[in-house]
Amino acid sequence: MDIRTVKNSDDLIRYFIQNLDWNIDEDDFNDIDDITYDFDADDLGLKKEEFSKIKSLKQLQPISDNQKWGIFCVEFDSKRFEVSAIRKILSKISNYRPTN
Repeated sequence: MDIRTVKNSDDLIRYFIQNLDWNIDEDDFNDIDDITYDFDADDLGLKKEEFSKIKSLKQLQPISDNQKWGIFCVEFDSKRFEVSAIRKILSKISNYRPTN
């Protein structure tokens, strides 16, 4: 699978499994929502209008206990890449600490 053929979250997971040998079993989940966390504007401390161009923001659950990085999937409302929206989200994600 070529990375240029990835069009959605399911394709991305398949790419990780097939091309990067990630230890994710596709049989362990029915839907991408089973292995991701959803974020909204409130979670990141953003105003609703700052998050308005984002259709969804998901984080792939860590695949190992000592994983110190994350994979985020951002889906925009339009086909256009929104630089200002992604900058605001990235600045909040880098400082995000769960409250639980």
